Amino acid sequence: MASSIMSTAQAGLQIAQAGLLVTSQNVAGASVEGYSRRDATAVINRLAPNNAGVFGTGFSVEGFTRDYSRLLENQRLTQQGKTTYYETLVESTELLDKVIADDSNSLSIAISEFFDAAGQMVGAPESIAYRSNLTHKADLVAQRVVGLAETVNQVDKDARNALKTTLDRVNTLTGQLALLNGKLKEGLNISNIEPSADYLDERDRVLMELQRLVGGQALINSDSTASHYLNGIPIVEGAVANKFLLSSIAGDMDNIRVQFTTYRTLTEPAIGPRDLHATTRSIATDFISGGEAGAFVKLIRDFVPDVSRRIDAVAI
Repeated sequence: MASSIMSTAQAGLQIAQAGLLVTSQNVAGASVEGYSRRDATAVINRLAPNNAGVFGTGFSVEGFTRDYSRLLENQRLTQQGKTTYYETLVESTELLDKVIADDSNSLSIAISEFFDAAGQMVGAPESIAYRSNLTHKADLVAQRVVGLAETVNQVDKDARNALKTTLDRVNTLTGQLALLNGKLKEGLNISNIEPSADYLDERDRVLMELQRLVGGQALINSDSTASHYLNGIPIVEGAVANKFLLSSIAGDMDNIRVQFTTYRTLTEPAIGPRDLHATTRSIATDFISGGEAGAFVKLIRDFVPDVSRRIDAVAI
């Protein structure tokens, strides 16, 4: 009886110790991006085979589990790409918005003042003051048009530089995710136990950053590995990471390409099995529709040309 009470008390202390440990981990991990809260898992100790043991069953700590909801995580991943897309559009056009909204730089106000001056001169064409004022207002309109065009060109330049930086980062992350997938699969094949929670946290962090940068569709596979697709085109699949080719960033946006590496095993009677891999290139511009990269592509392909055409129409 006393032994059973002591065992129960000891189990209680172990559970309390585990609770303090997991709380400490959660507090420390709260500031770490991608960290998932841990829980201590307690199970009922099995009954002793003799009657003396039935009076003192207790609990023991089975281990620590990762507090994780795949449904909620998928929703977070999906919304991340959409949210970042619109935030980037707003931030990137803020400079242009300031130029248009600022009364001291407004093109619409300059044009309105120009036509007012023209109306005054029509009423008194012989007035030197009205002629001088009209010339001044015309010069002001020209200056505003040039300034607005320069601002639009700056938006285009900044978007191209930011797109290159973003896709460079995506190329780095795809390699990291492919490496993590390899570790997760290797651990599952060797020990057939749940993967390390730290690896899973890192996997989710990389997926979240990929969503923020380029959007797309993230998929968690049954073996805990992750795949990332852009409109069905794999950017990461298993241990294979495909990369963006960035040579066309400064030119035509319709030529952004992804280089794919495909692997297969070929069996020949005289040689036996051998691994082959081939690389192909595919235009990926239309697949980039979310995240920061999607916003930059939208700016470069659609927004800047449209605003430039409107400025040209005003100048004509």
